[in-house]
Amino acid sequence: MKKLITVFTMLGVMLVSGLALASNGSLLDMEETFVTNFWDKGNYKLVEPLLSDTIKADFNESAYKQFRKEVNDKCGKMTYKKFRVYEKMDDADVVQYEVKFAKDKNPYIFEFAFDVSTGKPLLVNYELVTLVEQNG
Repeated sequence: MKKLITVFTMLGVMLVSGLALASNGSLLDMEETFVTNFWDKGNYKLVEPLLSDTIKADFNESAYKQFRKEVNDKCGKMTYKKFRVYEKMDDADVVQYEVKFAKDKNPYIFEFAFDVSTGKPLLVNYELVTLVEQNG
């Protein structure tokens, strides 16, 4: 009887923790889709719906294309992208990817910060930084 109670208790705990993780899963899925659209697909129309009003003010379609062009000119085509960090806060999420490029062999971190207070992730900041200090 004790084994049966233990098994049902374990199943209950697993069910509750699974539901808790699932509630964050949809936000994370939307954020990962955004990152794929942001860089891999290169289509501003796919990115725009998840941009916050503060980002939209300065980051229009021409600024988006210019950012992509500058990165491509300096670093080359992205050859590697791996999800590394998901940081969950009360009203914000941060996702980080390790990325590498064809021309610049140094690893980079591509970080995206989202406001999730409305239940829909909206990009509030992004940053691409090298993990290796540049000489010169």
